[in-house]
Amino acid sequence: MKQVACALLAALFAACSGPGAAQAPLPEGNVIPINVALAMSSQPGEPMVFWSHTEERPGSAYLRLHLGAIRDRSTIDYTLKILDRAGRDVFAITKAELAGKADYWTGLIDGDYATVKLVAAQMPDGLSFELDRLAYQKNMGAAFSITLPDDREPIVRYKDVPNIFGPSRAIAKLTFIDGLSSAMCTGFLISADRMLTNEHCIRTQATCDTMVVTFGYELDERNTVRRGKQHRCTKFVAADHDLDVAMFAVSDEPGAKLGTLKLNPRPVVPGEQTYLIQHPQGEPMQISRKDCSVTTDKADGNAMATDFGHKCDTLQGSSGSPMIGSDFTVIGLHHFGFDARYDKWRAENRAVRMDRLIEWINKKL
Repeated sequence: MKQVACALLAALFAACSGPGAAQAPLPEGNVIPINVALAMSSQPGEPMVFWSHTEERPGSAYLRLHLGAIRDRSTIDYTLKILDRAGRDVFAITKAELAGKADYWTGLIDGDYATVKLVAAQMPDGLSFELDRLAYQKNMGAAFSITLPDDREPIVRYKDVPNIFGPSRAIAKLTFIDGLSSAMCTGFLISADRMLTNEHCIRTQATCDTMVVTFGYELDERNTVRRGKQHRCTKFVAADHDLDVAMFAVSDEPGAKLGTLKLNPRPVVPGEQTYLIQHPQGEPMQISRKDCSVTTDKADGNAMATDFGHKCDTLQGSSGSPMIGSDFTVIGLHHFGFDARYDKWRAENRAVRMDRLIEWINKKL
């Protein structure tokens, strides 16, 4: 018999999520001011580089840089190159990409070191900005809702199971700025460019503007991390608090290549085998399959009778994961962990039922 655990690994979170409880994405890093102004000059030994700056946060899994107070009256094309510790080009941000923007967050720069270089054929007079904030990953605790032992597995163990590994291609880690934190949730593709997650993860265009969507962030057969491919949130479409659902658009139509998940508004069945594919605590993609099943077919969530209960192992950060049924279609949207305030929910997670979501989704597509 499994023992039931509901614990906090961070003092920041005083209780697991539940009806009426405050919900929030997982903070997996900090955002700090750095206030470095652009001061262009010729760089010794680099004739096409007119400014350079390096940031380092030892031990971080990633960095992100924020450009603020952008003003561009230059007539010269330029590129802001982002390099990692090995000197590899990670991003190339062009004049066209910054056009009309007052601020800009870079994507995720793997590792704990980043150099920015302003590269142009000649000095782009009239350009100004501040490198004013730095986001960096750090080890932070997360609430977990797990029936011991913890049965989460790396998704690579199912690479030869098409019904599981295929749908996992459409599931992504969502990384975004939430106040003074670099935060994350999980999301999944339902069309070529539309994704679902929870409303408590994204509810504004401002959050979308900071969001990086990473597909294929996972361990391989040798237990090496595959960093995956990054996309950007391009448009916040809509959100509904009672259903704890949000829809947004993502760049470059990844669903055309990676596939999309099939939504199924059928009734769920108590005892039904389910599969939860997720990025718990921002970790590489994992699946909960063992002892993962529907436990309660009808339950309250943010509103009455919106949810069902399940016992798939999760961590904070699993919010927005698809609950896949025994027929390998999406039957729910995971959003709640254990709730110690209620006897009923001390050992059950919850997902929003797809039959309650489908009408809202179809209206927004």
